[in-house]
Amino acid sequence: MGLGKSYRDLLRYKVRHVGIRNTFHVAYLDLSEEVFYRLARRFPSVAISPRSIQVECTTRCNLKCTFCELSYWTEKPADLEFENLRKMAEQLPKLRRVDLTGIGESLMNRDFFRILEFLKSRRIYVTLNDNFTLMSEKTARRLVDLEVDQIFLSLDGATKQTYEKIRVGANFDKVIENARGLMRIKRETGKRRPEVKINTVVCLTNYNELPGIVELAHEMGVGMVQFVNVMTFESTTALKTQQVMRSVEESLGAARERARQLDVVVKAELFEKLPVQQCDFPWKRNFVTQNGYLHPCCHTTQTGDRTAQNGRSFGNLLESSFQEMWKGVAYSALRRKIRQGILPSECQYCPKYVGRGDVPAEGGSSVGSDLVAIGRAGAAPAGAAAMPKVAVVILNYNGKLLAERSLNSVMRSSYANKDVILVDNGSSDGSVEYLRARFPGVRILEVRPNRGVVGGRNCGFREAIARGCHYVLSLDNDVRIEPELVGELVAVAEADRSIGIVGPKTYADDGSQRIQCAGGQIRYTQNVSSERGSGETDRGQYDRIEDVDYFPGCGFMARREVLEKLGFLDEGFSELAHEDTDFCMRAVRRGYRIVYVPRAVMWHRGSATHGGYSAHRKYWEGVNSVYFVRRHGRLSDRFKYAFFAGTGLICALAAQSLRGNQKAVLAKARGIWDGLHKPMA
Repeated sequence: MGLGKSYRDLLRYKVRHVGIRNTFHVAYLDLSEEVFYRLARRFPSVAISPRSIQVECTTRCNLKCTFCELSYWTEKPADLEFENLRKMAEQLPKLRRVDLTGIGESLMNRDFFRILEFLKSRRIYVTLNDNFTLMSEKTARRLVDLEVDQIFLSLDGATKQTYEKIRVGANFDKVIENARGLMRIKRETGKRRPEVKINTVVCLTNYNELPGIVELAHEMGVGMVQFVNVMTFESTTALKTQQVMRSVEESLGAARERARQLDVVVKAELFEKLPVQQCDFPWKRNFVTQNGYLHPCCHTTQTGDRTAQNGRSFGNLLESSFQEMWKGVAYSALRRKIRQGILPSECQYCPKYVGRGDVPAEGGSSVGSDLVAIGRAGAAPAGAAAMPKVAVVILNYNGKLLAERSLNSVMRSSYANKDVILVDNGSSDGSVEYLRARFPGVRILEVRPNRGVVGGRNCGFREAIARGCHYVLSLDNDVRIEPELVGELVAVAEADRSIGIVGPKTYADDGSQRIQCAGGQIRYTQNVSSERGSGETDRGQYDRIEDVDYFPGCGFMARREVLEKLGFLDEGFSELAHEDTDFCMRAVRRGYRIVYVPRAVMWHRGSATHGGYSAHRKYWEGVNSVYFVRRHGRLSDRFKYAFFAGTGLICALAAQSLRGNQKAVLAKARGIWDGLHKPMA
């Protein structure tokens, strides 16, 4: 999820639109849900009673929207009956929030207001999704009188032509009139609720109207717009936005700029996906169909026929208790897979999260097992012509002897179809002349003046793309690679198009034979990320091909298309630190996997250019750590980082003062401060 404004602006929006009391109430609900969620993940065998659920109000609708599966259904529509809702609520004594959502038009349910009155009598926070075609003044007044907490207006176009082309059977002018009427009634009665937001499903028909939707929101007095990507299935694949991704992002950028001018908050859930380990829906937002079937979330019921979907459910809430289903085999297995970073098979079309492929329940083979077989075989494609072209990009700065050693190892590589590019980043030690004389076949790219680590790597990446390479292997000048490294990486990457970045097992090049890195983990502690296996003796504990969070820039290989889609490394990460972590995080959010290949081996000296625990290095670690957390971290991640960074600085100051190196710690503290005030790109 991307917020177009900071958390401070979001808080200001909430206070302005729903008031301080309601803002604190929502914060309490969110915090209590987070506590229960953390406890449930920490103690998976303990049954919980959910505090929030999504309930389908009806499968009946008065429109035939082009992207909605309901338009293609042959099944008889049905409503959520009041007695069934009451039975569900009685089963869930801790229930505090209900989203009346789904694929139908809620106001067509004859029990709708009876359901609302029941939920509000139990002081439950209620959210609705509505197309506003049936939002008469009488209906709007009842919603205001009941103080329904939140309503999402489904608005998929800024013009009459586009909106009515998508929402067949709707009248654009009437919808806008109804929305304005609800806002007027709120003003007349002095009520802050319901809080009205706009939800827009972005598809090939309307992506160029995103700025106009923001303007419409402002005109109506709506303070938040949410853009979500269309979920397609067999009948709607022509609406996919991936084919015009760059144009969609440009339109979203224009919408965010217009939102900034008009003081509207924009949330966007388009192409970027999060690691599935961050999914909390099965703990926080179960989805219950109108006839009681329990699903992990609403996304698993968005396509296909409902009978088949319900056959994959955890059970029926009208027939079994939630606790029985929570402890059941299917529900337990799904939660376990998510914790392990596996995208469950029932979630394979999820628009929000990405993870390792699931192993089929019966027979068949998984992507993971295929990769293991490839890794063990270790066979490169036969014949250079059949091999994808790989560019090996080595970054050098005043390290001609190190670079010579690195180039010697690369030239001994058994992989034939490769280009070798050395980026000399403003060296003054004669590196260019020295290396050009010894390696006449290497393309030496002179960068003047020094562009820093990120800028220098990007120069090499652009040269690789211009030379028609399919993969780019990024190396530092203090790296030595084993002859089979490139072939091992290519073999694994070629096995699965969803793999965007691969990386090797790295040993410390100091004679210790210890692991330096087996891929990285993002933890949002003092240094944000950590390298798996660092300092450990290799006992085979990292000999399995598996997904990781990131690889350091000293050694990873990326697909050409990943570099092109992401726009290379972000040069907002000045000097060094976390530009590689950010790059991998953005790749994951685009749906790519980051895969560790243990049979690909290299040796890295480390800190050969920038020094070890130096003031320069620690300052930029501080700046870029905060920049990364601000860009990618959730609110809980920010609090976690703040705690560990603060306590870590105190401990480091005590330890480094004994060594006379307190300047480096103070430099990191200054970097953290500067990172807090650095403008976001």
